[in-house]
Amino acid sequence: MPSTIADESPDGGQTSPESRIGRLSAWLSGHPLHIEAAVAAAAIGLTIVAIPFLSFGIFVALEGETAILAIGVAFIAGSLLSVVGLAVTIVGHTYSDIRQHGFPASAELDLNSVVYGGTRIVETVAAVGLLAGLVSVMLASVIAGSVPNLIWAVVVATAVPLPLVVLAHATVTFGRTILTPLLHGN
Repeated sequence: MPSTIADESPDGGQTSPESRIGRLSAWLSGHPLHIEAAVAAAAIGLTIVAIPFLSFGIFVALEGETAILAIGVAFIAGSLLSVVGLAVTIVGHTYSDIRQHGFPASAELDLNSVVYGGTRIVETVAAVGLLAGLVSVMLASVIAGSVPNLIWAVVVATAVPLPLVVLAHATVTFGRTILTPLLHGN
């Protein structure tokens, strides 16, 4: 009888799909900064790619050709979706952290926990501000038919720095992970 992946032994080199999904899920929940950094990098990358298309597309659109501008708008839409996904991911990870470990930096007040807690608070406030702003935009447009400039200002003021803060956090964490053993010999 032919064996299936689920029939293989753990040391046979193959594992069941459920086991792989479980291990992937455990790794992802244990390393939220990796996910957040990847989504932030995608959002920043899509924005960088969109800028030339938008800049050139505006001038070409004046003559009637809008294809280049449409490509730039598609990249910006992808970037905005990435930022919204990043905000949802940050809020989810923060909620999970608080449920499992309590508030950040509440038990210990060493430098690492204070910096991590402060960075996490900034990321979470920006993420909640972005999501609340987007909900306010939808509600205002449905109820009043127009969106006040203050709500748009909140959305822009939280959407622009959010991926940058997350990427800076990931860069510092990665740098500390690499440099600490080199400097201290551990």
